[in-house]
Amino acid sequence: MNEQAASAIKLQGFYPETLDIKNIRESGDQIEIEMKSRKHSAKCPGCGEEGDRYHAVYERRVQDLPILGKNVTLKIASYDYYCANANCEVRSYAEDYDEFIGRSARMTSRLESFIRILALETSCEGASYICGEMGIRVSGDTIIRMLRKLVGAPVAKSGETIGVDDFANAKGRTYCTVICDGETHKAIEVLEGRDSAGLSAWLSENKHVKKVTRDRAGAYAKAISETLPWAMQIADRFHLHQNLLEAVKDALNAAIPNEVLIPNEMPAPENGGRAEKPEAQSGGEKKNGGLSVAERNRYERIVQIQEYYAQGYTQASIMRQMKLTHNTVGKYAKGDPWKLCQHAARGCAKGANYEDYREEIVGYLGQNVPFKEICARITANGYTGRETQVRQYCHRLIAELELEHSPRRNTVGVPVKKGQKFDTHCLKKSDIFEYIWSDKELDIADAVYIMAKYPDLWEIYRCVRDFRRVYLEKSTEQLLYFIVTYSMSAIKPIKSFANGLSLDIEAVTNSFMTDLSNGFVEGANNKIKAIKRTMYGRAKIDLLRVKILHAR
Repeated sequence: MNEQAASAIKLQGFYPETLDIKNIRESGDQIEIEMKSRKHSAKCPGCGEEGDRYHAVYERRVQDLPILGKNVTLKIASYDYYCANANCEVRSYAEDYDEFIGRSARMTSRLESFIRILALETSCEGASYICGEMGIRVSGDTIIRMLRKLVGAPVAKSGETIGVDDFANAKGRTYCTVICDGETHKAIEVLEGRDSAGLSAWLSENKHVKKVTRDRAGAYAKAISETLPWAMQIADRFHLHQNLLEAVKDALNAAIPNEVLIPNEMPAPENGGRAEKPEAQSGGEKKNGGLSVAERNRYERIVQIQEYYAQGYTQASIMRQMKLTHNTVGKYAKGDPWKLCQHAARGCAKGANYEDYREEIVGYLGQNVPFKEICARITANGYTGRETQVRQYCHRLIAELELEHSPRRNTVGVPVKKGQKFDTHCLKKSDIFEYIWSDKELDIADAVYIMAKYPDLWEIYRCVRDFRRVYLEKSTEQLLYFIVTYSMSAIKPIKSFANGLSLDIEAVTNSFMTDLSNGFVEGANNKIKAIKRTMYGRAKIDLLRVKILHAR
């Protein structure tokens, strides 16, 4: 037995007994398997009568699953037969191979099934790319046609509990309705539109349904009430709280501004008992004896250098001891340390004569003249130093004489004081919302102030707590109390929310009396969104329905 025959024996177990492997050819990335049919008769597709009279022999090429990344093509010698029934409209027909190859198919059934599953979980274009890497030759359009064969395929039947919700096929333009089974949590039907007509038609064919979970849509409620009046309708808890959330936001937008200014000094402890930070020094520098911190450090360094010189140390030894440069030590060897420390800034000329203009500068500072303009005025009168020296000198005079110098003015012309603090603090609307909705911590004094200034806030605060108490206590009496109380509210969004509950009171009551919710349908909706994203804009309703209902 040659190697090809041995291979044929091994491969024969993967193919039907009616096909006999005759030869195997391998070239590059292609494997070709020659086969011949062992059948000598076939049933007519028209009348079903068995025929055994040969009409012709033809070659049929079919693509099969790849082997080790190589494309596999089956070259089958098939027979045509004459129909033995004279009354049959079919004169001749080709033999079929049960479920292994469909009639007129160019792929085996198992290859089609693999491609279909891959396309359902990814996309048709993505599946085409993956198949190409595996050695399967198929285009994205061919895969779309394969999926559309499932349009009329049967889907799973629903149980006694279902969930209904809508989703956007093209947002803002067309919408669809998805129906999910309450036990399996899988989508069992997709309907065009989100009106009551489509759902009513489906419910009329599934009258075994006893419980329906839904959102607050009136069209769905109407369809269920008219078609299945005995079915229990359950409003979704999430959508109920979402409706309350929207009402609270609308009420807050109408009741308070974006920012509320609250006085710092109130009967309650200031800032919740928190200590205030000390006021910053003007100029951002701490003053010590009329010198800045840098000048004070420089003064001490100059004194130390001159003491070393007086003790007989050389310039080189002083440089090593104090880790200073040759120029710095030589510059500070002689002179008055007090003056040297004030004229030692880099870029400043020594011996500036601003002391001759002291009285004039003090007068300008009292008039809130800016430093730059002061320098320009005394320069016109004979000053030879730089503007930086004038600024440093002005800062020393302000600290020494305790002057109030505010050259900057605001929009209305009033001098701006440095470090001035407002006597109020700001509370944002978002903070107030989180305090009402999420129980975020808020200063007690601030809460008392805003509740007193905006009385509607207290009613909104109580509304949220009363509605949550309905679900905590699962009390019908609490629900009725909530509806009666807030249906008479002067706050329009709250009143509208309460009136909406009264119109759907049975479904709202069932929402806290049972454990069922519409959560599993929301999960299916999330899956639908993911499916739509992988379809690259080719989400026509028939193809989208196939992917939703038949995906794993």
